[in-house]
Amino acid sequence: MGEGTVVLADRQERGRGRHGSPWISPLGGLYASLIVRKQLLLPFRAGIAVAEALCQIGVSASLKWPNDVLVGGRKIAGILIEAVEDWAVVGIGVNIGTAPAPGATNVAAETSVSITPEGLLELILKHFLPSLSEREVLGRYRELCDTLGYPVRMLIGKDVIEGLAVDVDPQGRLLVEDHAGRHVVSSGECCSVRAGLST
Repeated sequence: MGEGTVVLADRQERGRGRHGSPWISPLGGLYASLIVRKQLLLPFRAGIAVAEALCQIGVSASLKWPNDVLVGGRKIAGILIEAVEDWAVVGIGVNIGTAPAPGATNVAAETSVSITPEGLLELILKHFLPSLSEREVLGRYRELCDTLGYPVRMLIGKDVIEGLAVDVDPQGRLLVEDHAGRHVVSSGECCSVRAGLST
């Protein structure tokens, strides 16, 4: 298998998300893996592709840093990227007909447009494959990212940072400001703490 190889599954028995968390994968959802070369901002590129494909069919999708795909604060899709040497496997899971986890949503609940996993994957690949410049990727990401401009709680191992998410830098790291100054966050669990929303 080489670059551009796509594997599509009807369901997954041991689907997982970041930090080893389970991703429940019943029949009817989209579960795909794409092999690509490693590149800067790949998590952003993948998140943008999924969010834009969903927007194209009438789902008001947005991104939570780094690349969770949400609708109104509820998770509709997840992306997991694993790298080996010069290659990366981009795993994409989208809830289409069901929302298998509490607080999640699905495509059928958010739009009247009916689409199959194969049809949605085709749209995602069309948005994923165009080679945008890094500047274009960052600009589009800022437009789609619901994290920026809001208070967040970052869980980084045993450490916690609470502050305002002000921007992302050219490496895709989240910039969080608090009373002590600006923190550059490269990884960790991002929780929104805006009023009435905790994701």
